[in-house]
Formats: sequence, structure tokens, C-alpha cells
Amino acid sequence: MSSHANITAIIGGTTISYINDFFLEETVGDHANFSFKVRGDYLEDSLSEVSVLNSSKEFLGENCSLEIKNVEDNGEKTLYFKGVITNVQGVKGDDEKGLADIIILTGKSSSFLLDNFSVINSYKEQTLYDIIDRSLGAYNRASLDVRINPEDNKSLFYSVQNGQSAFEYLQFLAATNAEYLLYNNETLYFGKPDLGEATALVYGFDLKDFKLGLEIQSLKFQYGNNDYFTDNHVSSSSNSSASSSGYTAFTSRVSHQMQVAKSEHIFPTYEDQDVRGRLDRAVELQKKVKEQSQVSLQGISTNTGVTLGGLVNIKSETDSFGEFRVVKVSHHCSENGKYSNTFVAVSTEIDIYPLTNIGAINKSDLQIGTVFNTVDPEGMSRVLVQFPWQKSSSETTPWLRVATLYAGGDRGMHFIPEVGDQVIVAFENGNVERPFVQSSLYTNANKHSNWQSDSNNYKGITTRVGHIIELNDTKGGEMITISDPKGNMICFDTVNNNVTVTAIENMIFNAKNLEINVQENMDITVGENYTLNAKNSNENIDQNKTIDVAESYLQTSSEATIVASNGDMNIEGAGVATFQGGSDVKISKG
Repeated sequence: MSSHANITAIIGGTTISYINDFFLEETVGDHANFSFKVRGDYLEDSLSEVSVLNSSKEFLGENCSLEIKNVEDNGEKTLYFKGVITNVQGVKGDDEKGLADIIILTGKSSSFLLDNFSVINSYKEQTLYDIIDRSLGAYNRASLDVRINPEDNKSLFYSVQNGQSAFEYLQFLAATNAEYLLYNNETLYFGKPDLGEATALVYGFDLKDFKLGLEIQSLKFQYGNNDYFTDNHVSSSSNSSASSSGYTAFTSRVSHQMQVAKSEHIFPTYEDQDVRGRLDRAVELQKKVKEQSQVSLQGISTNTGVTLGGLVNIKSETDSFGEFRVVKVSHHCSENGKYSNTFVAVSTEIDIYPLTNIGAINKSDLQIGTVFNTVDPEGMSRVLVQFPWQKSSSETTPWLRVATLYAGGDRGMHFIPEVGDQVIVAFENGNVERPFVQSSLYTNANKHSNWQSDSNNYKGITTRVGHIIELNDTKGGEMITISDPKGNMICFDTVNNNVTVTAIENMIFNAKNLEINVQENMDITVGENYTLNAKNSNENIDQNKTIDVAESYLQTSSEATIVASNGDMNIEGAGVATFQGGSDVKISKG
């Protein structure tokens, strides 16, 4: 059965009723596109050989409201649509002396306004609703009705609008969170819309023809990721079918029988106590969209009630083929008012956003950031970083791990950049929402002035307070120095083969055993007191020993023996020499 419709357009206050060759294409997750033609003499006060856009050029950028109404009063819904004129063309006829001139008006849905410019923003630990609401803050919401109603208004740990327009970011959020995104009438929906009861399409009446297709899909897969909180690999696998009856369940059984092994994928997620729960949820949603894609419906209808995101009930005079949700529809009306539409729909046996791609990521090259905080609440030596594009919103990254040459439990190289340091941030698998600190950079404000040389002579480590390990390769001045800001120092003089140890206060050696070997000379100078405490003391002198005491000299022991084994013994006193025994004094010879 054919259908005739009247089309009315209102552009910037001008009503146009004589429209030829109307076309409107709507697709979930994208802008709608429309175009129609109007006779030039209908829009222009006068037509010249120079231009046919004297008046109609004013339509460019204006809002355009469209109404498509079936001429027959058969209860069909009237189709409404609001968009923006984005292109105006004047086409001059060659054989009608200008009277056949045509104005072609082309436009997009009002959601097009969200594609005006791209930005970089980040959102940390906020709900889907709040993220979307904030991302649309720069737009005139009066020009576009946006309804944010996600089925699962979950909180996202860290989400980045990575150089995307607001609409591109909505596309990404919809795909990775299995939420519907579509434009219907004059409203942009985020979240599955309630567009009323299903429109009945009867084959042989307002449904000209339709194709119902079944296709095998790969349904056995596994998502996995490393959980650095537990040092475990966490994974989740797809299992049972999401539908227990209908075309979907039948095709799923066949798909499972055909696939002999699971495919494995890395799933980009952050680590916390619920990492396994998120993997299970991701597998569940991706399994659903794979199963949904096994059943498809395409049809040609004359019913103006077929709208994007709406439900249709496919019937014959005696039977029903099921309920489907329209995910793409193209409306066409010819010059004589003959209307039809072609549509693509998915089964509501599994009613999920058909463009769901849970594992999709926004990719990024290396970025430069500044360390914002180093006090990791989990004690994992992580840092907060702020990118230049986060400063205006006072946002930061989550706590980021810092790459090092060696890391492990109570071991490794522990070098954490300081607050204010500039760092290079890389991303796991290129995912902008999975950053980590790769290394640090010097800047003109933060540079090491003391280690500059024409020959790149200096290598070393300097900490914030001035603890230094310096390796100096200057020709003729080669040395290694370990020092602190107080002046304590160990210096290895490579040129002169010397080692100098300097302690500003005390130097303490603690050891079970200590051995000092000196091949030539050893000098010990003590500015004040010298004390030696030992259980036993043995001293061997190969040649001579001289002890010079400027004042008094006292030796005390329980017993004492002094023997000159190979010569004389002289005991002299400049004054009185006294030998005293407690009970007796003996002097003998031989």
C-alpha cells in the first residue's frame, strides 16, 4: 500500500509547504542528516542569471523544524524533526530561463551543535550523569534538549575527554558503558529512551517487505587484566546465553557449537577491590551485544510512525514475528508526496545498545605533566600528576605508578619525583585513562646548574636536601664523591689514588672483627683524648718504638714484666728514680 504525506518546514520563522525530494536519515549514535528541494521562484523574490541565493542564503545556520503527516487519517503518528541548516545550494536550470531553478537545503540534527569544538578534560570518581552534565556545560542547552538518563548511573574512576567534541565524547561513553545514544524529534537521549508503545507494522499493509536474518557470532571470549594491588592476573569468561528463547537463543546455541575455543582480550580497567566485578560486568554486556547482533531485521514501510529508537511490532494478518527496536531509519518523500521509509532494527529479546564496545579506548601519545602530590595513601610510591590542560579545572590524574629500573617487595630502586617536577607520562596499551609516570625532565626552572660542562663530565644523584653521589669524569680531575649538605664526605680521588673520609662530628665503626693493613706509613693524629679499650692487647714492633709524653706517663697492671732480651735496659730519671715494692725490692744480675 502506498502512502502520501504532506511535509512542512519552518526555517527561521519562514514556513515552506512546497517541498520536493525530501530525505531524512537517522542512525543511533550519530547525527541525523536531511535534505530537500524547493523551487527557486518560491523562495526568491527575483531570479537572476548571477545568483539564486539572494534571499535563501539567509537560511544557512537557522533552525529547521519538519513535520511529515500522512494524508490519510489512518491513525499513524506524525513524524516531527528539528535540525539545523548546514548547507544551501542554488541550482540553475538550463532550459527553462530560470523558472526551473532549485534551492537545495541540507542539514543535520541539532545534536550537530555539540560538534563545534574539541577539548581535553578529565573527570575523576564521578557518575555518568555528572560527567555528561559537566561536559555539556559550555553549550547553550536552550538550543538542544538533552536528556541524560543512563540505565546504570555508575561512578567512573577516571574518564578523559581526549581531544574530542562533546558529541564524540558522548559516543565514547555510550559505547563503553552500554548506554543508548540517539537523537529523536528534537531531543538527544543518553540512556535508553521511552518513546511510547510499539508501532505495529503489518506485512501487506504498511510493511512492504522485510528481511529477518540470523548470523553466527563468536560468543566464547575472556577478558583479563593484571591487578597490581594483589599482583594477580584477574580474568572473566563469557558463559551462558543471555536469552533463553526466540531467534537469539537458537542462534546462540549454534554459535556455541561452532566455536571450539575462547578468544582472549586485555580489558582496560583500573585496579581496586571490585576489579573482578567490573570484568564480569564487562563480559556480560559484551556478550549481550554479540548475541543481539546475531538477529537483524530490515524493512520497507509506509508508516510515518517508524522512528529512531522506537519499537516496532512486525506482524502478518495471522502471526507476529516479534518486537524490534529501530536503530537506523531513512525517510523519503518524492515530489508527488509519496512517502516510504527503510529501516534496520534489532531484536528486543536482548535490548542493549547495538554499538556497545566495552573494551574501546581513547589512545594517547606520551604527555608531559607536573607532580602534584607524592603522599600515596596506599604506600605504593605512587604520585598524583597534573597535566597542563587540567590546571584550569583543578583536576589531577589518579595515583600513578612510577616506572623504575628495579622494583619489588622491600627492594628495588626507590626514586620518586618531587612535587613540582616535570615528568613524562605514558599510557598502558596507549589508553589515555591508564597513565603511569615513565621518567622525569629537567626544565629551565628546575635544572642542575652545578653539573654543566662542555664535555658532559658529570653523572650523579642529588636529593631534595642535598645528599649527593657525584661521578666526575673531568680529565685530570676524575673522582667519585659522596657527600651531604653538612660537609660529611667520602671522596675517591682517581687521579692520585687517594680515598678521603670526612666526618664533621663523629665517625663510628661497628664490626665483629676489624683488620687494617697499611703497606707503608700510618699516621694517627688526635686533637684531644685517645682511649683504647681491649680484653687483650698484643703489639709487635719489628724495629724501634718511641713514646714521647710531654707531661706524665703512667702504666698500671696487676703484674708487669719488662724484658730486654738482646741488650741493655736503661731506666733514667731527671730527678729522683724510685723503685718500691710492697714487701721487698730485689735487684740481681746474671
